[in-house]
Amino acid sequence: MPVIGYLVLFNSHISLWFDTVLTQRTATETPGIWETLFENNLVYLYLGLLIFGLAVTLFNIAVPRQIRRFPAIEDYIPSMVAIATKNVVIGSFLNVHQAFDGHLSEEEQSPMHGGQSVAFPNDMQESFFRLVDSTFRENIVVAEEHDSWDVSISDRYFTGSGYLRTDVVLQDMKSGTRPSLSFRELMLLGISKHPNDVFYLEHHMLDNSQPMLRALTFVMFAIGMILTAFPTFLTTMIVLSSL
Repeated sequence: MPVIGYLVLFNSHISLWFDTVLTQRTATETPGIWETLFENNLVYLYLGLLIFGLAVTLFNIAVPRQIRRFPAIEDYIPSMVAIATKNVVIGSFLNVHQAFDGHLSEEEQSPMHGGQSVAFPNDMQESFFRLVDSTFRENIVVAEEHDSWDVSISDRYFTGSGYLRTDVVLQDMKSGTRPSLSFRELMLLGISKHPNDVFYLEHHMLDNSQPMLRALTFVMFAIGMILTAFPTFLTTMIVLSSL
């Protein structure tokens, strides 16, 4: 695209082919601001297409492949469930857990505090906490009977009012101690039974990834569209001002 643009802009013969001549009815003896801008309409068109092309390239870099293929979560979940195995579901959950750790501070990881991360917004945090909570409660009886887990459940994992401390649960799931490894296995086994919830979170996570690059992509798309449409806008203004 840049090579073709330079040929058009700097080759007088090619430029004449694309030159637009205003009719006698719309031309004025003293060129106004619209006529002056109109003289560079080909430059605006070229810059608009160039920026638009760069935005498309940046979009392909910033947006994950899964989101480009399945922009709607309603399509992503059934497609993943159709090929899901226990390890696939666990792997997707661990990806979400890693993003949770990477984008939120230690204080924000507590369900008692709302996070301010654009890449891991509040509604996603709440869904993540609900999945951990339900999985923990479903497996709590099994965990209590597990020989290698000797931690007091009520004291460590529940507040005085009975709320589950999901931040502590998540910390123990990534801890390297032997009791925590056994606990981690039990939790991941329980999570693997909720593929829809896991893939919902994964799609949400991917859809919010690279927020700065995606914001830049949006701005470039907008600038490209404006510059591309600018010649048409100028022509319209010249015609209207001559009436």
